[in-house]
This record gives sequence, structure tokens and C-alpha cells, in this order.
Amino acid sequence: AQLLKWIDRDREKLIRFLSGFIQAKSPNPPGDTREAASFITRFLDQNKLPYRIIAPREEMVNIVGCFEGGDEGKHLVLNGHIDVYPVGEVGNWVHDPWGGEVIDGKIFGRGSNDMKAGTTASIFTYYYLHKIRDRLKGKLTLTCVSDEETFEPWGARYLMEHHPEVLGDTLLNGEPCAHQIRFGEKGILWLKFTIS
Repeated sequence: AQLLKWIDRDREKLIRFLSGFIQAKSPNPPGDTREAASFITRFLDQNKLPYRIIAPREEMVNIVGCFEGGDEGKHLVLNGHIDVYPVGEVGNWVHDPWGGEVIDGKIFGRGSNDMKAGTTASIFTYYYLHKIRDRLKGKLTLTCVSDEETFEPWGARYLMEHHPEVLGDTLLNGEPCAHQIRFGEKGILWLKFTIS
């Protein structure tokens, strides 16, 4: 009940955060996420939330936050990416792709769906649960990663290969997928057809 009260109380704060996050450009390619990462870390710093930066490439920043609950338990990982698909021809957009404008109850801009909304949800989940960490069991990790749009050699895949401490018992990811909940993915199969 307390968590729901906080979320309801912070409705405008959540909307402002997502709008600002959209305004922090992070198209990939080229993949420079420093502006968006700085936007996130300012929020984490303002709220005294623990995190560290892991940047295998200077321009591709990964943010990893972690805290322990008050008792032993499972390890939950919240994951989202901070890079977005490129804008393309700006003139083809009805609204500024980097505007984060709120119009008729909707937020417009590149990444508003894929996936700055989902990453915002993970960041605020981390924020709220940190407030009650002594009442929780286990460990919570937040990973805000770069390089998802180009298959993550410097993002989530890099963290998994070089920082196994980010691997948990369960991972929640707010990636949009046609209103479905997916319980796992087996991988990708790429096919190339040549038609004469």
C-alpha cells in the first residue's frame, strides 16, 4: 500500500523524468549514451542511491546499482537499455523526436516506447525499493545498459561476460513486446533469402 501511495504521489515526477530522459539523446548507431547516462546518474545521486559506472567504451556507458535487503534471499535484476534507434529524417516526425512532449496524456519522442519508459520503471522501482530495503529479502540489482540496438557487445552482453555479479536468479525487463509477458528467450535466428 505504501509503494502504491508513493507512485501515485510521484505521478508528475515520473512523467517529468521520462520526458527528460527522452530529451537526453542516445541514438545507436552511433551509440553515444553519455548524455542519457548522466541524466540517470543525476537522479541516482540526488536520491543517494548506490551505483557504479562500467564503460567498456567511453561513449557507451552502463550503470549498475545494487543493494542488499535486510535478510537472505534471491537476487532480482531490473534491466533496461538507454540507447534508442536513430531518428532518421527529423522532418518526417509530427513531434520533435527529442522533445519528450506530453500531449493528450501521451509522451512523444524517440525511445518513449522502446525503451525509455521501461527503463524509467526499473529506475523508479530501484528507488522505491531502496527506501524499504531493510524489510526486503535478498539482493536487488539495477542495470541500465548501452548498445542494445546493435546487439549489446558493449552493453548487457559485456556485463554478463565480464561482471558475473550482475547475474541474478530472475531478471525483469520492460522491453515492449505487443502486450505479452515473455518468460524467456532462446536466442535469435537470422535468415537471409535471395529471390530471383
